[in-house]
Amino acid sequence: MKNLLTITAILFLGLICQSQRVSADVVAEYNLNVNINSDLSSQMNLTVDLHNTSDTSLVSGYSIDLPYQVTAADATLNSNAVSVILDSKPNSSNIKIDFLTNVIKPGSNASLNLTVFSLNSIKEVFKMKEFTLPYPSSNYNYSAINVSIVYPVTLGSISYASEFKYDLQRVDDNFTKIIFQQTGPIQFLWGAPEFNAVFNSAITNRKDSDNHFLYSLIPEYSDQIVNYTQIFASDYALVDKLNNTFAFLTVSANESIELNSQANIKLNSSKNIIEHADNYGWNIDLDSVLGQQIYSNINQGTETLSKFKSVNDFIITSFSLNADKIDLQSLSSIWQSNNKDINSLQYCYLIVSTAEYLGYKGKIEYGYALPVSSQSVNPSIWCSVQVDGRTLVFDFESQKINGHPQIVTSTINKLRMGIWHPDQSYNTILGLVSEEPTVATITDSNSYIPDSQLELQLKTEFPSNVYSGEFYSGKIIIVNPTSNIAHFNDLKINNESVLSNIAVGQLYKAAMPLQQTSINIDYLRETDFILNLSRDITVEVNIEDKVLSNSTTVRFEPDFKLIILFIVILIITVSIFVYLIVKLIRRKV
Repeated sequence: MKNLLTITAILFLGLICQSQRVSADVVAEYNLNVNINSDLSSQMNLTVDLHNTSDTSLVSGYSIDLPYQVTAADATLNSNAVSVILDSKPNSSNIKIDFLTNVIKPGSNASLNLTVFSLNSIKEVFKMKEFTLPYPSSNYNYSAINVSIVYPVTLGSISYASEFKYDLQRVDDNFTKIIFQQTGPIQFLWGAPEFNAVFNSAITNRKDSDNHFLYSLIPEYSDQIVNYTQIFASDYALVDKLNNTFAFLTVSANESIELNSQANIKLNSSKNIIEHADNYGWNIDLDSVLGQQIYSNINQGTETLSKFKSVNDFIITSFSLNADKIDLQSLSSIWQSNNKDINSLQYCYLIVSTAEYLGYKGKIEYGYALPVSSQSVNPSIWCSVQVDGRTLVFDFESQKINGHPQIVTSTINKLRMGIWHPDQSYNTILGLVSEEPTVATITDSNSYIPDSQLELQLKTEFPSNVYSGEFYSGKIIIVNPTSNIAHFNDLKINNESVLSNIAVGQLYKAAMPLQQTSINIDYLRETDFILNLSRDITVEVNIEDKVLSNSTTVRFEPDFKLIILFIVILIITVSIFVYLIVKLIRRKV
């Protein structure tokens, strides 16, 4: 997420040294302590140890631009009073600090202490509290920043979106402290987001015959709960082994259908998804210039994390973002390309290739980043790698937007729509591959609560009369009044599993929410030539861990045409046999 108004943005945005000349000969060491009160007001104490290594320049002040309203500010330099001028507007503030006569002379050191008070430093977005720590932008020389944040436990669980580890301490029954070092922008999120996702699009069949389409639906994960409040009519849903979910649609010749849907989504930061695709089988091309550069950056790191960080930083700083349509054929050709711009999938190709080179499994995901406020967003692609029990998330687009290379460890700010693998020829990645991108509108949640009393229902339709020995078809009908897609775990006919009957390629059929789904069960057969016998056909469906059963009676009748044909064949066969025997006897006589 970008442009969030955050508590600690006051630290560094627009940090400018005012001196006889702006000098890079100033070494700064930062220490930050933030206290967030129970009413979500905040107090920030920033200590900046300044070392003027210049031979001629004087450091005479700071000027700090803040992206929100500050209530009050105070500062001292080496415990001496300085001039603080606060210019506060509704959505921004500027603090000008004049050191007066306490200028920092060449070769001297000083300690600046700044205290800032704010009443609106934490913002709520989709029922989730958040703020971001931007990394200071100045021409001072500095390294990591020591940070300590104390916050009330009532804010809930915290998602720390940085690759660097932190120390989480309980202060007392009411407050928790998080201690870490900052080397890049860091986003903090408390609680679980809850929002609505609205999709309004259409599919047009320009052929002169019926055509079939797949349209991405929102999958439900252990940490992503989905409840549809509105959904378009579809033949059925299809689900693959990675839980990617699609609506299967039949569109008549030269016709167009609307695909309007809306769902309520709740994310849970305390639960993690661990599904991973099979190895992608991608390799670093060490014979290419780009391959050698990535190989060199891998070797710059001493630990796994530093290896990934070095490769990520190289890619982010070397390439610009290409937002054009994605061409799957161009993935492997990136090694020989001289282009200075790549798209998000090509970036993930490089990251996954690096992961598999290092012996780790990568995973490419796609979906939508939650916007700052209710608005329409285009789909995006990112990737992740499991390293030493931690999930490292690489998002090329967000890093370009933030303007700083950074690996994060949380996807709590994303609506995940699925996992992509090269084997999924059916997956257009929300239209990014071959169509117009599927736009989603993310809005505040309407607190939709699904009716827990609603139950799945099973109906069956089988022919009342069937010729014995011939194949016949049946139909099962799942009435799904719930707001969730219903997945099949098993399907049995007369205690024999026929789950394979509802497979379409690599995907299995599922029941659409808020509608009735009909599924044909083909290639059933009563092999015995049964005459005038009725038999109960029992259908048992294990769907969403619920077992539904239904029985119907089918009468198996003899196929008189088949019987007559059999008799004729038998007579002819016997006649030929008798003829041959008679002929043989005559020869012997």
